[in-house]
Amino acid sequence: MLRSDGDLGVLLLNKSSGTEHTVDLRYLGFTAASGTPEVQRWAPGDDGLVDATGTATADSVTLAPYSITVLTLHPKSGTGSAAATVGAPGTPRTTAVGAGTVGLTWPAATGTVDRYEVYEQLGTNIQLLGSSTGTSVTLSNLPAGSRHTVEVLARDRAGHLSRPSAPLTFTTTTPDDSTCTVSYQVTSGWGNGFVSDVVVSNVGPADIDGWTLTFDWPSAGQSLSSSWNANVTGDGRHVHVTNTGTNAELAPNGGNSVTFGFVGANDGANPSPTSFTLNGTVCRTVS
Repeated sequence: MLRSDGDLGVLLLNKSSGTEHTVDLRYLGFTAASGTPEVQRWAPGDDGLVDATGTATADSVTLAPYSITVLTLHPKSGTGSAAATVGAPGTPRTTAVGAGTVGLTWPAATGTVDRYEVYEQLGTNIQLLGSSTGTSVTLSNLPAGSRHTVEVLARDRAGHLSRPSAPLTFTTTTPDDSTCTVSYQVTSGWGNGFVSDVVVSNVGPADIDGWTLTFDWPSAGQSLSSSWNANVTGDGRHVHVTNTGTNAELAPNGGNSVTFGFVGANDGANPSPTSFTLNGTVCRTVS
């Protein structure tokens, strides 16, 4: 992750329980300064994150078995955001949020800006979502009900990118004209667990005989424990729900609804899912 001060943070995981692995490091669009990067590590036996500076270079790091390692690299002088003649843009905000589009605006950066670019980090990749010569942009082709965290950077006339703005997180809405609706309600909770009820309706003109509902947990700490009135299984953050046979039919035009529930566990925050897909159709989420 490119930090606001120009440093680059690199998170590395070794999932092997008994074997260390040496990783060669290469960077796209970043030139590391000479010298030893800062290193923090957690491995079995460590008391939390420990300072492991000296165990890595900018080109290579050896990962202890079953460990988490975080490198902090400084940019080479004259490269990266330090070479830019423009400052970081101000904090962005949304001006409109739809099912597939989001409008953004932000305070201008200092200096002569060639254009602004909006980036989102997806795992280890960084994706350019949009660009503008002004201080606003409309991002398009976003999945309905999807959550995004973006930053805005300014590019100067020489092509150098500034430091990023403060991040902004938003969630797109679900389509108003969908042929299905889903209501998700947490009915009780106790710190590290909860009970939820889900109501599914078919508001389209055609009968549905046999249904599958899918959604993703917003937080990595959420999981499924047990369920009723549906077959509910989980695979990481992904949840897959099918009818039981006795509740397979959803009549058209909201003629009936199917209600099911489950007991879940949460390690930390417990935000509600924002997007549900019924037989391949993204549903409108209702309260």
